[in-house]
Amino acid sequence: MSAGTTPTSTTWATTTTAVWSALSPSLSDPLRTFEAYPVTFLNNMPVGRKLFAAFACVLTAIAVMGAVVFFQMVALDKAGAQRSVANQMVRSTAAAEFYLARQENSVRGFLLTGDEYYIQRATAHRQSFKNAVKELEDAAGPELKDEVGSLDRTADAWFEHVVTQGAALARDPATRDRAVAMVGRSGSADQVMEPVESALDSIKEQNLVELDRVRAVQDDASTTAKWVLGLGIGAAIILSVLAGLALTRGIGGPVMKMVDHMKRLIGGDTSLQVPEASRKDEFGAMGQAIIAFRDAAIDKIRVEAEAVDAREKADIERRRNLTLTEAAAEEQARVVTALGEGLEKLSDGDLTYRLTQTFPSDYVKLQSDFNAAMGQLKDAMSVVVSNVSAIRSGSGEISHAADDLSRRT
Repeated sequence: MSAGTTPTSTTWATTTTAVWSALSPSLSDPLRTFEAYPVTFLNNMPVGRKLFAAFACVLTAIAVMGAVVFFQMVALDKAGAQRSVANQMVRSTAAAEFYLARQENSVRGFLLTGDEYYIQRATAHRQSFKNAVKELEDAAGPELKDEVGSLDRTADAWFEHVVTQGAALARDPATRDRAVAMVGRSGSADQVMEPVESALDSIKEQNLVELDRVRAVQDDASTTAKWVLGLGIGAAIILSVLAGLALTRGIGGPVMKMVDHMKRLIGGDTSLQVPEASRKDEFGAMGQAIIAFRDAAIDKIRVEAEAVDAREKADIERRRNLTLTEAAAEEQARVVTALGEGLEKLSDGDLTYRLTQTFPSDYVKLQSDFNAAMGQLKDAMSVVVSNVSAIRSGSGEISHAADDLSRRT
């Protein structure tokens, strides 16, 4: 495995490749894939929940992607901070190494010239070295604390042995050779310096290891963030397409069916069936409303047909009544005419006149009563005539008797 490749990034690449390979056949025709799965559960879900579920899926994918990217950004920031610390330690280590070398050079300058200036420079460089070690100590983790402490102690031992004691020997002409021998090829200065250099080398090596680790963490976090971002965008697009298809089937399709049902109902087609009425969502309520409108239209047609039939029956009855009324009027007119003729005959003194016309059944009794009255009147008049004749005869006899009586007297 190369330095820039991490196990996590390799796992992400492998997983993504497998997921993409699995999704590629489906994504080649998303509509057909979506149609293959039943969505009857959408029929019982309210429209608001459909919209909420669709947007929730997309937002969930975006939220998951954002969360993973956020944590990877946090990891990047953390790795960046660790890298800054490691770089600072590298710089501090280099500074400590530099000022340690300057101390050695200052000691050699003093041994060559005997000028106290070089001792002052060695002391100043030692302070700069101590400052660099302090920066190392502040930035070092627990695993480097002992190494930094060892560096500081061994450097102090070297300064005390070489600079302080060596300078004292060099100032005395009698011991100057011993001071020079101290910094020679087989002198004690190198022996005292060896632990210092070992501590510096150990710190530098561990710093480089830490830098490599931090770089690997940064690369891994960056790679993970890129993959997650790409997969998240892809998942959001796929979920958006699927949500769109689901909403098209779950909302758009029923809306078009409702429109078609209403157009047919407006066109007068009362034989339509509304299977959507069995749904448990708003479209089910709309379907039930359309059925109610259909039933109302059927009732309206029935009521109108009944009204037309009633009007026709009423018209027939009116015409029949009018015919009956006219017939009754004609019959009444004939009866009145016949009665008028009978009364006219009566006024002329014809008591033998009888109503012989055919009277309607309602006026038969009137005919018989008239004829009976005429008969009774005739009989009465006959009696009156007989009585009048008798009276006239009696009156004649009385008159004759009176005449006879008057002649006698």
